[in-house]
Amino acid sequence: MNLPSLLILATGLVCALQAGAGVDAKTGRDDTTRDALEVLVDACLPCHHPDSADKKAVRDWPDALDLPATLAAEDFVTPGDAEDSLLFLMVIDGEMPPEDWAGVDGSGPELSPEQTEALRNWIDAGAHLPDADELAVARTRGAGVIARVLAAEGETPPAAAPVAEGQAETITPPPPAPPSFGARLWRLLGHTHASVVHFPIAFIYGAALAELLLLLGIGAAWALPQARRFCLYIAAISSIPAAGVGWILGETVRAEITLTQHRWLGVSSALLCVVCLWVSEKSVRAATANPWARRTTWLIFLTAVLVAITGHWGGVLTFGEAYFEF
Repeated sequence: MNLPSLLILATGLVCALQAGAGVDAKTGRDDTTRDALEVLVDACLPCHHPDSADKKAVRDWPDALDLPATLAAEDFVTPGDAEDSLLFLMVIDGEMPPEDWAGVDGSGPELSPEQTEALRNWIDAGAHLPDADELAVARTRGAGVIARVLAAEGETPPAAAPVAEGQAETITPPPPAPPSFGARLWRLLGHTHASVVHFPIAFIYGAALAELLLLLGIGAAWALPQARRFCLYIAAISSIPAAGVGWILGETVRAEITLTQHRWLGVSSALLCVVCLWVSEKSVRAATANPWARRTTWLIFLTAVLVAITGHWGGVLTFGEAYFEF
């Protein structure tokens, strides 16, 4: 065999080896992506899908299987670095899936070590996108998962796709009964929270502003003491129903740490508004100067700060973590 033939043979052998390595790499990549898709379908898609009733989940992440949009979100997934990816960090910190999520198979909210590792491997490997066939399989499987979740939550699952010839028919559970009149009325009562809650917020701030002006020696002749007293009365009276309907509203959405913080801060704010009014009345009705007046001042400011913190967590629940970014 002459030298040119040997060179041609060697070149062909090198190309064959490179092609084989490429196939192996592609297969490995596909395995990583496929494993991650299974995790996304089982643990993320039940909340993060276009028809989800959890508006915050849809706002933050509209579709768990829309991987191009997922990768385009800032800091959500950093290809090649799972430890710098918000998606993975929320999983290992226990924030996601939420604590009340029972899991598709009833195993609970936490991902298994194998699922967590599959998510890590996919991101560390570069967070490759699936091919059309893999995505089609994932979406078909996801449709079944969503139907089971909606049926468990008492909602009507989406209509099943037509069954192809020769394909086994999927048994769809019967649609659940519609909610009762009492359940719908209870839900409507919770939805009044958005309108009722602004009364205690506005009036406790009004009381704090009146108190600040009085401390600065401004407005004593403007009936500000009476205005402050009026604001405290309205804040205390309206804070109780605002906290009550807010608690009811919290029962209709999926629980999470932010919701728990907001609910208990809201209850604390309502109670502190009542305490403010009681202390203020003790001071106003006293015949002579007394220590209640000083306590009224710092209690009003403390309540205003607590209401502001509570409102911030309400904004996070409604608009997401980035709602207050500069």
